[in-house]
Amino acid sequence: MSTRGWYDYYIIAPHTGTLSLAMRFYKWGDATPENALDEYLLFRETLDAHDGRLPVEWLDRLLRDQLGELHPELPPQFATGAFLFLLQRAAEWIECDSWRRFDPPKEREDFPLCYALEEALGTEPFAIAPHPDPLLEQVRRFIAAGREIVGPHSGPYGRRAVGSAVRTTDLAVG
Repeated sequence: MSTRGWYDYYIIAPHTGTLSLAMRFYKWGDATPENALDEYLLFRETLDAHDGRLPVEWLDRLLRDQLGELHPELPPQFATGAFLFLLQRAAEWIECDSWRRFDPPKEREDFPLCYALEEALGTEPFAIAPHPDPLLEQVRRFIAAGREIVGPHSGPYGRRAVGSAVRTTDLAVG
């Protein structure tokens, strides 16, 4: 049985109750009702742990910097939907890392990018301070990677390698 499917992130505006589609994406492996419920509970728990507020402005700032005059063309809730997507990916990343501790040591394909990002953050610190919540810290690192890979030095839509070991093919995030 295939578990592929479309995910829709709808945002309900708290003051008006208006429902709007913030993001739609295709999940190729685990788009089941149970996983959707687990992800909703993750979002709910994370919101509750942070007094109903997530730092969506981290991503919105990156989108504004990268898109410039095109930023207003995004759907109104796009940054929120994209932030929730990054939150979901961060949870999966952390969970996979906990599984990897049982694997035999090996070099992963993303190590060159991780090392280059650490080097870049050491020479030009990221404007967003580290966060004590591991989930939000991982989201912060995703956004920092986005800033470094498509950085302010490259202009809109451009790419720059973070380090000599990084190729465009190394940048794929599953």
